[in-house]
Amino acid sequence: MTNATTLDRKEKAMKLNIGKRDDFDLVEYSNKAGLKIGFHRNGGTHCICLNDLMVSQLEGHPLQGGLDRVDLRLLGADEIQAVPMSGTSANCAFHENGVRWMRTEEGIEAAVELVLHPELPILYRICHAKNTNTKAVSIDWMAGQDIGIADPGALKSNEAYVSQYLDHKIMAHPIAGKAVLSRNNLHPKNPVAASFCLQGANSASTDGYQFFGTSSKIDGQPAALGFQALENRVKQYEFAYTALQSRKIHLQPCQSSVTVFAMYIVDEHPDVTSAADLALIDAALKADQPEPGAITSDANSGAFFADAELLFGQPLEKDELEKLFGSEWRHTEYSDRHELYSFFCGEDTHVVLPAKEAIVERQHGTILKSAHGAELDENVLCITAYGYGAFGSQFSVGNTSFGRFTTIQRNSLNLERSSGIRLYAKMAGQWRQLGFPSAFAMERDRVRWIYKIEATTFEVVAHATSETIEYSVVSISGTLPPMRATLEVHGDANEFDSAPGVEWDADDGLLTLLPAEGSLLKNKFPEACMLAKVDAAECLVGGAELIGGEKEPYVVIDVPSGQFSLSLTGHYEGRAVAQARFGKITEPDWDALMANFHLESKCPVTTKLSDTLKWYAHNAMIHFAAPRGMEQYDAAAWGTRDVCQGPLEFLLAVGHDQVTADMLLETYSHQFEDTGTWPQWFMFDGFHEIQQHESHGDIVYWPVKALCDYIEATGDFKILEKEVPYAGSDESVTIFEHVKKAVDHIIESCVDGTSLPSYGDGDWNDSLQPANQEMKTNMVSGWTVGLAYQSFTALSKVWKAYGREADAEGLDQFLCKMFADFQKHIIEDGVAAGFVFFAKDETTHMLHPSDEDGITCRLLPINRSIISELFTPEEKDFHLDLAARHLKFPDGMRLMDQAPAYTGGKSTRFQRAETASHFGREIGLQYVHAHIRYCEAMAKVGRADELVECLLQISPVAIKETVPNARPRQANLYFSSSDADVYDRYEAQRGMGELKKGNIGALGGWRLYSSGPGIYIGLVIGKLFGIRRNLGRIEIDPVLPKSLDGTALDLDLNGKRVKWIYHVERHAYTPAKVVVNGTEVKSFKLLDNPYRTGGYSIDADLFDSMLTEQENTVEIYL
Repeated sequence: MTNATTLDRKEKAMKLNIGKRDDFDLVEYSNKAGLKIGFHRNGGTHCICLNDLMVSQLEGHPLQGGLDRVDLRLLGADEIQAVPMSGTSANCAFHENGVRWMRTEEGIEAAVELVLHPELPILYRICHAKNTNTKAVSIDWMAGQDIGIADPGALKSNEAYVSQYLDHKIMAHPIAGKAVLSRNNLHPKNPVAASFCLQGANSASTDGYQFFGTSSKIDGQPAALGFQALENRVKQYEFAYTALQSRKIHLQPCQSSVTVFAMYIVDEHPDVTSAADLALIDAALKADQPEPGAITSDANSGAFFADAELLFGQPLEKDELEKLFGSEWRHTEYSDRHELYSFFCGEDTHVVLPAKEAIVERQHGTILKSAHGAELDENVLCITAYGYGAFGSQFSVGNTSFGRFTTIQRNSLNLERSSGIRLYAKMAGQWRQLGFPSAFAMERDRVRWIYKIEATTFEVVAHATSETIEYSVVSISGTLPPMRATLEVHGDANEFDSAPGVEWDADDGLLTLLPAEGSLLKNKFPEACMLAKVDAAECLVGGAELIGGEKEPYVVIDVPSGQFSLSLTGHYEGRAVAQARFGKITEPDWDALMANFHLESKCPVTTKLSDTLKWYAHNAMIHFAAPRGMEQYDAAAWGTRDVCQGPLEFLLAVGHDQVTADMLLETYSHQFEDTGTWPQWFMFDGFHEIQQHESHGDIVYWPVKALCDYIEATGDFKILEKEVPYAGSDESVTIFEHVKKAVDHIIESCVDGTSLPSYGDGDWNDSLQPANQEMKTNMVSGWTVGLAYQSFTALSKVWKAYGREADAEGLDQFLCKMFADFQKHIIEDGVAAGFVFFAKDETTHMLHPSDEDGITCRLLPINRSIISELFTPEEKDFHLDLAARHLKFPDGMRLMDQAPAYTGGKSTRFQRAETASHFGREIGLQYVHAHIRYCEAMAKVGRADELVECLLQISPVAIKETVPNARPRQANLYFSSSDADVYDRYEAQRGMGELKKGNIGALGGWRLYSSGPGIYIGLVIGKLFGIRRNLGRIEIDPVLPKSLDGTALDLDLNGKRVKWIYHVERHAYTPAKVVVNGTEVKSFKLLDNPYRTGGYSIDADLFDSMLTEQENTVEIYL
């Protein structure tokens, strides 16, 4: 192995020259208004800011630049030729007052100048064109700008989330033509950016998906550059990007033209945008445009990532795919033209082809983690892998926010081409970046990118073991080209804030990355490190100098032979401990994690359920052990509400009791001593002390309910005697005392004169946070009452079994009052209200037929009032009919029959629901978590066919079979919402009827990071197949349709292998008999259920005595 620089053999390792943002030698321009723009020395934009506000959405990466662009378009009779005229794509020079880019194309001498107004917060892009041809030509210009107008911290937390609250309007100005006004509805000052063209814009668009298109993930080209015009329609999606097209310009020979694009930023704008804001354009038209001034320096050519063209895999024929993946495919997905999109094969492999990647909004990818069991590991390794050639984003050791060593892929269209780990092949003397492969194959612990490039087929593999993340590049056929790997590294929570220490040991082939000095990770764990072991016949390792840079944060590995492996690990306790992990590698045992769960049936439903549960087990463990998602990458914490549902219900269903107990003890150690409540979220690892300081009104119930669920399943009353401290305290008290404090808070929080707990800062639906203080204290959520009733009913049962009859009696008395007040106040005209507001003189029912705002019903109180048995049987029937008429859509149950009205971002009753401009997630009303609870309600009432139908509606596997209006989306990851395929809130408001008919498409929402997968698994095992443990008894209470007759379920019980066989002959629920290893169970009770006859409840010791230590068969006859 050789190094990029000479190595003194007296020194074991060579330190690489890695810099941070302060070392980038940025060229910056600013004005008196506080507007500032920075450039990298290659001419690429770094960032646009107005005082403390980040105007651009993304920070331009070194050796690439930002996402803003200006393109000259040559308009031919048959084609449009786009010529990039900004960033690193044209000759660039820095001037005294701005930047100038120049190039000549097809006889057009073109230049673009970027300057700031000296006093006003206006940014100009002045575009010059001169026709040196002997014939007339037609041209136009397109200018695009990523929009943030938010605090940098908010943007770096999640750019897509910020975009969901940016309100865009396309307006017509008499001179400027189409103009875009963008307002941040979520920011306290509501800043606005106005984008326009002084000579007149012909068309405009507002989202990056309109300008770049989903196909850019494949070819890297902005789709809009080939269009006659931009869409001229507001799209409120997740990539705020304003684009303008100038009016068409006809240039005679020797004729010149000037076109000026401008952006006027206002840092405070309380009112929603309107036609009155066109005055900003008037002001810009009157203002003088500054000259760029004299040249101060030329830009350099260091733009490796911008210059490297994408290399994507050529299509594979069917026989080639069968050679790679076998011929037994399932859930095969095709386009309308019968073009193969994807399929499943093998144990858990999901294969995606380029044709599908080109048309989906959310890029295909998955998350790999080490430590495959159910137990937590403070040094868990985690990495996000995307199909389009982002091989290793956000590699983290331990905490997924503070333990990051490679950067995040912050843009879903792969526009940030340097982030994380990237690979390049040298073709015809040029380095080309590997893009989307010929086939992208995901397994739960392995990812394969298979590239067919001319005569060579090779694969890149990422594989998670117990101790490492392993990468390899190997040939399948043909000769590998020379390969290059780049790692964009950082050593703090956010990229570029500080520089990690990087050392290369050529003798051992070992890279060491150390967190930056002063970082949270370094301060907390001074010895923490990441290691990367390189194995290649020959390689060259260095820093940014290998790719035309100086001190930029890149590690570069060149492998002339092309074949190499890269093994990543790390540890908080230092290099020696980390290096030892290379020798402890074991492979995952997914069967052990899932209690040997396996389904067999003639019904195709079980195949779909089986594949869903395999991948949901993966999703659930990522959410639990290494919290992050595909879109919500900045996580690292447990949401109190989340961890007490998904992980708990999953782990108990498959028998991981000790892990569940440890999770509960950790959760209780975060309870606030002064209030008895919990934080909305908290970190559970070495950064245990970091947590939110407040929470919504429902949060206090979840740890109480979760503790009861655990004790019911395990009979472990001793946990009540365990001692843990309160948050920030050194003194420990028993879990029983913790629970008592929570109970006291709940009772004290009730609205005056009632036994109904107040709303506080919100309930489960985070978008319905109250807009004023009076609503917090005098409003009640019908759903929260149901949750309180269920939690206290379970707690009373536990306390009685624990011998605390007096405490249980007090709870029972309170429950009687709560039930009476529910009937008196929540039920109005026979309908359960979403909210009840107790004013001084009157009581108002909201999200109810009497609500003047038009929202007539809400799903959450219906679900929870059935699950908690608050409804009478008659009320249950009425509300399920109500839900079926108003809330049941082809893609699942809606939270409400319509969303709160959107009027440009003004909030009157609810915060986010009225300020979000994007119709997705909770705002879009089909939030999958709530739909799963509806499935639970279906099991409660015994509607077997509807239960299965609802479970399949929210499975991503072959979703088109169940949801005809579903748009293509990734088929192996949980999606947290099903979002109407509409452009904005206004179209959604108009189109709810068409959406209910299935005439509007349904898009998949954010993926993976949710408690939903764990709840889903627990529901399938405990409610659909009805296998539960409860205070020393085994409950067999399935709810199965006739179509699942003969289904065999392998699922261990208390460590014993059991095959459960279901005979669905006469009824969907309540067994006629249960036979264990040939012997019928004669001693049992029927479970109480006010809505149907219950299942069997069998003494656990009796049931266990009927099982052997070998294979067991339990037959359930319905």
